[in-house]
Formats: sequence, C-alpha cells, structure tokens
Amino acid sequence: MHKFSKRVQKFFNNMKENITMSSNRSQISILIILALIVIISIIAVFMFSTEKSSKDQNDDENVGEDFFFETTKTNLEACYEKQIEQAIFNFYKFGASVNQEENNEQTFLSEPALYYDKGKILLPTLQSQVTALEYLMNVSVQECNKEQEFENLGVEITSEIWTVKILPQDNPESAHLEGTLLLQKGEKIQTYTLPEIPLYANMKEMQSIVRELVSKQLEVGNAIPLGALTNLAYEYNFSYEYYFLEESEVMYTLNFHREDNKAFEYNFRAKYEPWEEPIP
Repeated sequence: MHKFSKRVQKFFNNMKENITMSSNRSQISILIILALIVIISIIAVFMFSTEKSSKDQNDDENVGEDFFFETTKTNLEACYEKQIEQAIFNFYKFGASVNQEENNEQTFLSEPALYYDKGKILLPTLQSQVTALEYLMNVSVQECNKEQEFENLGVEITSEIWTVKILPQDNPESAHLEGTLLLQKGEKIQTYTLPEIPLYANMKEMQSIVRELVSKQLEVGNAIPLGALTNLAYEYNFSYEYYFLEESEVMYTLNFHREDNKAFEYNFRAKYEPWEEPIP
C-alpha cells in the first residue's frame, strides 16, 4: 500500500513537471511570436515612411518644377505681348514704313514716312505694311529669350524663336507666333506655344484713314486738307495736330486713344510747293 502511494505521488509529480515545462514552452512560443510581430511592424512602418518620404520629395520636386515652368510661361507671354505692342507703336510713329537694307534687314526710318510729295501719293500698301510689321515684331520678340529672369528661374529656353505672322493678311487682327518653344529645367522638358496676341491697332482701318486723307489732299491741291482731317477725326475718334518742319513741309500727327488709356501716334509727312503766303 505504501509503495502504491509513492507511485501515485510520483505520477502526479511527473505530471506536474510536464505541465510546468509545457507551460514554459507555451510562454516562450508566445514571446517569440510577439517579438516577430513587433519586428515586422517596425520594418513595415520604416518601409512605409521611407516610401512616403520619397513620394513626398518627388511630389515636391514636381510641384517645384511645374511652378518654375508656369512662371516662365507667364513671363514669356507678358514679354512677347509687351515687345509686340512696342513694335506696333514704333511702327506707326514712323509712318508705318521701314528702311529696306541690302541684306534684307529692315529698320525704322530716321523720321516719319513721306506720304505726299508735291502732288504724288507715296502711301505704302497694306500688304507691304503687314510684311514690314511682321519683320519688326520678329526682331523685337527675340529679346524675350535673353531675359535674365528666365535664367534666374533655372529654366533654359532651348529652341529658337518661331516666326511671328499677322493673320489674316487681308484684314489683320492678331499676331500669331508659329512654332513650339522648348523649356528645359534639369532633365525635364516641356513644350509651349504662346497664344495669339491681338494687334493694338486696326491696320486696315489705319490704312483707310490715311488713304482717304491723301486722296482728299489731291483734291485740295497745294494746301493743308483741314476739312478732311476734321471729318476723319470725328468719324474715327482721333485727334490731330500738324506743324511745319521746313518751309512747305508739314508733319501730321494722328493721336489714337485706346480703351486701356494707352495712346499711340500715327505720324507722316507731306511736302508742298512753296506757298506765296505762309499758312498759319
């Protein structure tokens, strides 16, 4: 009986030890699993943060590049518009005519064009005016690619300036810049075509005004056509003045006013036969 009791006691002790060892092993397994979960979570968080940081950096770079490109385009458009406007103002200031050089270059006259010379009309045709103004616009807008502000933005203009065309030819309304501009910043390149820019003077209307004026000049002969000037000024809403450059040579200035309060002058000259009495 005593031996049996010992055996029973031993069985329970062994069983208790087995349960304790099994419990310890379970705890160790749980700890290992928890540690793996923690390690995997840390790695996942690190990878996500790195990927997000890289994505945010790329997004920032793209936003930055887009900003520089858009700023360059805005500045270019403003520059072209300003240069074209100035070319038009200078064109009419010198009588809508140019000097034609031997190498096919054209420059502004040193003084306004002569439209009437002792009974002869010297008014240029509308087509010749369109061709001359196109040339002057092309020369003028070349300066835009040399602006220092574009270099400061880090954007390089990699193509030559395109051709400025005035369209339509028979009734000019706007300046079209034909071609595509390449803008480059680092390795990124964008193409850009400027929108058409409206002309700041109606070329056909200007041509009609001076043609009618010099036609009236033929009717009045060797005299200043004040009646025609007054009527045309009323009809086309411009003011005028005239003054003598030399005896029997007169400078006419037609002052046109625009809605944006930017005025421009249309100047031209007329030569007459000597007058017997000075005209006041």
